[in-house]
Parts: sequence; structure tokens; C-alpha cells
Amino acid sequence: MHAPDHIHVQICHGDALLAAGLRAILRNDPRLHVMDGGDFPDAQVIVADYEQGLTAARKPERPGHSQPSAPKVLVFTSRCSEADVRFALRAGVLGYLVQGCSTQDALQAVHAVHRGARYFCAQATERMASSLAHSALTGREIEVLELLASGLSNKLIARQMNLTVGTIKSHVGAIMGKLGSSSRTQAVIVAAGRGLVQRGLASFERV
Repeated sequence: MHAPDHIHVQICHGDALLAAGLRAILRNDPRLHVMDGGDFPDAQVIVADYEQGLTAARKPERPGHSQPSAPKVLVFTSRCSEADVRFALRAGVLGYLVQGCSTQDALQAVHAVHRGARYFCAQATERMASSLAHSALTGREIEVLELLASGLSNKLIARQMNLTVGTIKSHVGAIMGKLGSSSRTQAVIVAAGRGLVQRGLASFERV
């Protein structure tokens, strides 16, 4: 029987082994009441893998529940690119833990997220701090960059995006400037290193 002031934590993780580890860690804290899988209307914090975490963060408020009672989301994942972390934040995720973080991180993250505060492990914090030194790319620039990484010319990118070649050239110039690159190839390599593009460079590279 759990006390009424316990924090109700729901674990939704696709990796059964990691889910079991999270349960064991969190159940060591007497202030937490840990549930696993299913749909628990009284869950206050959801600890999930990346995909399920983003889905839970975007999930509309349950009928009859006010916003303060909506569960807060903590992601536990191996993904830690700049793009991954930024996308999760935009989706409404409050906490971000990367596999390999400490047990203390996991416990502190649940309590912080329950209070409505953001919590990042050291690796995610470092990645986000590093990204602050760069100008953020716009959504349209990310689209152009993805097509650039797939090896398309400005003309083909313009045709696919239904824009003029001149507009694409302007976007490419802005992308190179923001990434501190002197060439299209270098821009794609830098972007891939920061996790801004998912496609490989094979079709882009020149022999």
C-alpha cells in the first residue's frame, strides 16, 4: 500500500532489460510508487524511451484532468544528438537521461520533473551547451540540408521543394555560414557530426 504523497511513476520502455533496471533503481526510493506498462490515470511522471516519451509528451490532456495533473515526461535513451535533444524539448519532454548516466541522475531526474523542472544528465547538458555556440538552423534550412546530404544539386532541391534555384542558393549559403563551413561537403559533415541530418554521406561524397 503506497502513501498518498508518493510520486506515481509509470515506466514505458521498449527495452525490457532497461525497464527492469529502472524499476529496481526507482523502487529503492521510498517516496516513489513505480508502475510498469499499461495506462495508469494517476501517473505523475512517465519514464520512457525516446519514441514513447515524445508520444506521451504530445498526448492531449485526459478529459476531466486539469493541466497540473497531466503526467510529466522523462526520456531515458541512447540517443543524444543535438537534434534529438532539441526535438524532445519542443515536444514537451522535461527530463533527458542518456544510457550510462548514474543512479543518482535517475532519482534526481524523477523528482525534478515531478516539480515541473527540467533535468538533463551531464552528456545531454554538454551537448546542448555546445549547441548554444552555434546559430540554430531554421526548419526550412534543415529540409534543404537533408536533401543536400542525400547528394542532390541545388536545381534538384529547388524542384523537389518547389522553390527557385536562387532561394535554394540563399539557404545553402545560410547553412554554410551557421555551420562555419567553407563548402557544401564540409557543411554536411559538420551537420552529421552534430546529429542534424540522419542520411549517410555516401551519395554526397566525391571520389
